[in-house]
Amino acid sequence: MISDPPSFAPSRRALPAGLRAYRRLHRLAAAVTAPGGILCAASCSSHVDRKSFIGTVEAGARDAGRRFALRELRGAAPDHPVTLQFPEGDYLKLAIGGL
Repeated sequence: MISDPPSFAPSRRALPAGLRAYRRLHRLAAAVTAPGGILCAASCSSHVDRKSFIGTVEAGARDAGRRFALRELRGAAPDHPVTLQFPEGDYLKLAIGGL
């Protein structure tokens, strides 16, 4: 199952609602992923950090009665560096895991 929505948190103010939306989407995606299947969950929200994003995937899977086992966490290619001065540059995230 591939889940690649538009940005759910386009601003810092939208972050709480965006995290809820990601969790709901991941619940729905986990519910229709076959047992033993792979869930690929993507985010392009610059205001959602990696830890929070993974949290929404895990929580959404739990809400669906499933367990998400992270296999890989990817981001942008090396030609798109993230600097300490601009952590929002780490906006592309892809969590790949089994259910």
